[in-house]
Amino acid sequence: MRRLEIPSELIPQLFTIETNLQFELEAVALDENLQAIGKAFGLDAERAWHLNKPSPTSRLYRLDGTRALMVRGICATGSETMAAQCHVARELNYGGFIYPLITAEGPVIIRNGTAWMAYEAQPGEVYDGANCPLSALFEGILSLQNALALAPPDKNLPKVTHRPDDWSAFYKTNLNLPKNLGEAARILVNRNKDALSGLAEDVSNLVRNGKTRLVHNDLNHANVLVHKERPFFLDLEDIVYEIPEVSMAHALFKLVRHRVYRKTITLDKARAEIPVLLGRLEKDGYNLPDRAALFRYGALRILSEIHMICMWVFEKGDYSLIYDLEKKIHNLFELWLLTETNHEFSS
Repeated sequence: MRRLEIPSELIPQLFTIETNLQFELEAVALDENLQAIGKAFGLDAERAWHLNKPSPTSRLYRLDGTRALMVRGICATGSETMAAQCHVARELNYGGFIYPLITAEGPVIIRNGTAWMAYEAQPGEVYDGANCPLSALFEGILSLQNALALAPPDKNLPKVTHRPDDWSAFYKTNLNLPKNLGEAARILVNRNKDALSGLAEDVSNLVRNGKTRLVHNDLNHANVLVHKERPFFLDLEDIVYEIPEVSMAHALFKLVRHRVYRKTITLDKARAEIPVLLGRLEKDGYNLPDRAALFRYGALRILSEIHMICMWVFEKGDYSLIYDLEKKIHNLFELWLLTETNHEFSS
């Protein structure tokens, strides 16, 4: 049986990598295309700003006039998915999430090969680990997830694809790391290859036996705006079908982990928060009874994403997500530390 091993000298290097701390708005020219997009959504735009948020698949702008809109564009081939996500968001019985605007063409317009949606810009700052009580934040997350669970099925809504049959061999023999990866991440992976392979095999059955439902699948700090200590959730594109325990384990880990990163709380205090949050999840029917379950479902998500990023490189020659790889490797070992788990898995 195997457990993850973290050399003591590497522990101080964990909880030190974060992305999307604050999103900078960069003034850009208000060209004819952006003006036309604004008009389609009922705005005579006077200024335009580009939001510098790393994404390989979308562009996000703020258009200012008599009011302010956020407009998001993706390749037009994804217009049906975007429209389905907009319809879900508009019908939610929850007010703390994006409410897409409607045009004569529907919630999505297509201009020059790009599909666009829009919503009113919201006041607030990105969650910084301290500007919203964790209890209020967590209740908001549960309200959003429970509202999404009631949405009617729609074949145009995406389903997260995991490849568990590939994981064990990938982590044991095929995990080639890019040369520019940090030394700590490289050591952690190389020292734990057998353990990672066993862990991947262990959690793969959670995918095979799991039942999906509609969720918001990326409730990390960067997708939470806080205004007057109340949360507002972002990122329409993360409305997908996924195993609910995976999405909630990810949310719990990322938000508690961000508090440690920002030094709002110590690692020990973060560990003490987790049982309380797990108890709240259990009341709403999530099968996350203890730290071991939290680790397994959280690790499933992280292992799947590491595999996906590497496969994009190996199979597609696409390096657009490589910037996130080092953070995700650190995240796996941070999750291990946070859960204090004695969970063991096959080697």
